[in-house]
This record gives sequence, structure tokens and C-alpha cells, in this order.
Amino acid sequence: MNNFFKGISLLGLSWKSWYYFLWYNFFSSHVVRNDRMKFLWPKRHSVIRFEKGARLILNANYIIGTQQVKGAHQEGRLLVQEHGTFIIGTEGFEQFAGMFIRVMPHGELQIDGLVANEGCQITAGKRIYIGSGCLFARDVTLRSDDVHHIDIKGYEPSKPISIGNHVWLGQGATVMKGVSIGDGAIIAAKALVLKDVPAMSLAGGIPAKIIKENVKWKA
Repeated sequence: MNNFFKGISLLGLSWKSWYYFLWYNFFSSHVVRNDRMKFLWPKRHSVIRFEKGARLILNANYIIGTQQVKGAHQEGRLLVQEHGTFIIGTEGFEQFAGMFIRVMPHGELQIDGLVANEGCQITAGKRIYIGSGCLFARDVTLRSDDVHHIDIKGYEPSKPISIGNHVWLGQGATVMKGVSIGDGAIIAAKALVLKDVPAMSLAGGIPAKIIKENVKWKA
């Protein structure tokens, strides 16, 4: 109950935020609340769009559009396209303003537990899974779909991405389709990850390579 009243204070006095809160949580067929005390909390400058058959499945609270600097007017954007699915795990998720999440037609995104800074972008064609306790610095990009098609024999425009538990992606890191990153791994700033990264490994560079093994980190 305390979390509910805390969430109410997050909405402030914006009529738009209250309208979206009531609509999406109690009237929209796109939002599935598996716990009656868990909600989608849209902040004042958030922009949300669900297309036909799209679903947002809430197992915990999802806050979208949090401004890190008071008085800023950046948007937190969410687009779930036709028959796409976005699943919020039991740890919940707070999406800062300036972040853009797109779930493509028939795509799937699952976030179990993530802190993601401004400027991050997630584009989910094939499934993207993000485990618990993950940290994304500013301007991190995840793309499981190329969006456009290249006319090459055997070319696959979309492959899944899996991010394990307690993974840290440094500023400007990019993770491309078909990549799996193991638990506890660290991806250095500006790295371009095209291949799998084992658990508890530090990877960096363009393209990313393993720099060190058996690393540990804490927030």
C-alpha cells in the first residue's frame, strides 16, 4: 500500500498523467496487471503507444518518464507494435526520460530488473531478455532486429538477445542481435558487442573482445 501512495505522488498534478494512469491500468485491453497493486505509472512527459494486439504485462510497477533533472522536459517513449509483448518482471522497472523502447511487430521484451540511464534505446524484434539487477549507463543500445533487410542469401534480420543477471553495460555500449551476455559481466564504454560474452567477464572494443575474466562489480 505504501508503494501505491508513493506512486500517486509521482504523478503530481498533471491531468495528462492521471488520465493515462486511469486509462491504461483500468480500461485498456493492452495492459495486463498480474498483481492488482502493481501499475503503469506514466510521468508527465511520457509518450506511450500500443498498436493492435500489443500487450504490456505487469508483474511489478513500471514507471515511465522520470526526469533526472528537475524541470527538464525530455520524453520517456514506449512503442509496442502489432502483437508485440513487453513483460515487466517482479523487480519492476523505472524508465528515465530520454529513453526509447520499441517492441516490433510480434517481438518480445522482458525486463526482470534494470536501472537504465538517459539516452538508452532498446529495439526488440526477436526476443530480448534482460535479467535482474542490471545496470545500463547512458546511451546504451540493444537491437535484436536490423529493421531493414539486406538482400544476401541466408541473411537473418532478427535474432534474440539475452542479458543475464547483474550485468553492467558502460556508456555508449551497443549489443547487437544474436548475442548472449552471461551473469555478472561488464561491457566497457563504447563497446560493440557482436559475439557472446561469458559470465563474469569484462569485454570492450570494436568489435568487443574479452579483456579480463573472473571480474566482480557492485553498484
